[in-house]
Amino acid sequence: MENASRLKMMKQECDIEYALCLDETVQYYYLCPFKPAGMEKYGFSFGRETEDVMCERLKEADCFIIREKDAEKIMGWMEFNKCLSDSFVLVNTCSSDNLQVFIREDVYCEWNNL
Repeated sequence: MENASRLKMMKQECDIEYALCLDETVQYYYLCPFKPAGMEKYGFSFGRETEDVMCERLKEADCFIIREKDAEKIMGWMEFNKCLSDSFVLVNTCSSDNLQVFIREDVYCEWNNL
């Protein structure tokens, strides 16, 4: 619940609307409540799609949430990781779940200038 409350605060402060969660972190769609990125075209995401679909979803997302233990699943996704590193900033969450939360760079810059 600590993670959910921190993400809710971040959602409100950063005006995050669309999120992309990978595998087990799907629960954060419900707890925060984020809209799943790419929902209109692909439906609800469980992070098990192809790299191409995940790249399209990431382009719509304001944030990307993943557990460290799930990160190896995207290690070989070159285009996805390029988009992630070019457009997103890792935000430390200090969580017991080892969550990694990435926020779109332009959203992050606005948030830091508040």
